[in-house]
Amino acid sequence: MARKKHKSKRSSASNTKKHLLNKYFRRSSTDLIEEKSTDDESANILNTNNDSVDPASSWIIVELFEDTSLESHYEQIEHCIRDVLGSQTEYFIPVYKEKVRGKIVCFVLFEGYVFVRRTDEIVRNIFRLKNEHIKGALFVSKCLRLISGVRVNEYKKRMSDRIKSMIPEKGQRVIPKIGVFKNLEGEVLSIDKKKLIALVRFEKASRVVEAPINVVNLFIISKPTCNISLLTH
Repeated sequence: MARKKHKSKRSSASNTKKHLLNKYFRRSSTDLIEEKSTDDESANILNTNNDSVDPASSWIIVELFEDTSLESHYEQIEHCIRDVLGSQTEYFIPVYKEKVRGKIVCFVLFEGYVFVRRTDEIVRNIFRLKNEHIKGALFVSKCLRLISGVRVNEYKKRMSDRIKSMIPEKGQRVIPKIGVFKNLEGEVLSIDKKKLIALVRFEKASRVVEAPINVVNLFIISKPTCNISLLTH
């Protein structure tokens, strides 16, 4: 009985992976490539999460284990890629991550996969890219699964657009998700859209405190008040 249950769980996890694969990597002549595995074929990259990539480039899909979280294991994944494939390897991890005042803030676009730009050298070494979080390069029917630079840029734009949608306006009421002001309601005084920092005013124990907080760490709970909106025009 135990074996059947275990098999059922693995089957369920496999079905979930297939669903994600179909959702994010739909077959298309312009963005999906299959390459038969060979032993003749490795890559160099700089982490370009915030930059566009060459649309004509092709990227290896690297699969993560089911219990791996990009938010929790970002550093381990990044370290493994750089250690195995080289510090100049070009890769894309679909997460925005930044350290603000000792706290890590992040937004994950989707879990389960990271991407490495394909070169002949990278392909030669991609089979070594495995650890407790990285399952390895994704193969389907014994073919190495790749996506195009067009699709990678699409993911980057989607992530950028999602982060921009998190930016509050002056006068809105917000609540921080982490930090000393966690769960305390405050009012946005100003926004630095380039650095994604909101200056928020809090009232606590008869004191008024102003604090800079990354927008990814904020819940927006109201529209800007009318009088403040008028002052901005």
